[in-house]
Amino acid sequence: MDVSELFKNKTVFSIEIFPPKTALGREKLMTSLLEIRDIQPDFISITQSAAACFNEQRTLAIAQAIQQKLGIATIAHVPCLYRTKEEVKDYLTDLEAAGVQNILALRGDAGNQQICPRDFTYASDLINFINRNGHFDISAAAYPQKHPESSDVVSDTLHLKEKVQAGAKHLITQMVFDNQDYWEFKERLALADIHVPVEVGILPCTNSRQIKRITKMSGIKLPKKIPGHHRALRRRSRRHA
Repeated sequence: MDVSELFKNKTVFSIEIFPPKTALGREKLMTSLLEIRDIQPDFISITQSAAACFNEQRTLAIAQAIQQKLGIATIAHVPCLYRTKEEVKDYLTDLEAAGVQNILALRGDAGNQQICPRDFTYASDLINFINRNGHFDISAAAYPQKHPESSDVVSDTLHLKEKVQAGAKHLITQMVFDNQDYWEFKERLALADIHVPVEVGILPCTNSRQIKRITKMSGIKLPKKIPGHHRALRRRSRRHA
């Protein structure tokens, strides 16, 4: 099933999971997903960090189990920053063999310890490559508050348009804490003549340390109304008093 087709008929709801590193973790994940199945998510995306080039088999195994045992479509994340073209091509072959036809094509975040092959500079390069080397429904990432490496929202929107022109049929946003950021983002998409389905990324605020780490890494601004933001401001004020 091409997940981009789902948006033509309904409001789409999906969840994102991280592939566990151990057999016990995978067993616990599948037990949890059996319960989640009752809320009928339209698809489940399986994340993968750019630096984790060697956990692809775990992602494949989980994707197959979800599709075969739960009957739910999956999206496999494919970051390209640390991969050569041959490595990506081999992985695409494995995905097709596993029956995974949906991909979230990402550049990925740069780490500090690894040297990048630089076969792919941007996610749009990867999307072009996937279109030439397989038959996949391709999704892409979007940043409503702009990517942290973009100079401004205009250039960020133009880069996003390059992804769509390369073949991305569906966008999944980075997390959004303020609805106004999303609506302004949608206005920019309309002005840039980008008309593919957009799915909003939502992360429940259950772990303040996790929220701080992700927002710092992603360059996301926390609204002042979020309690953790106020506590951080108070601590900062005391340090400079």
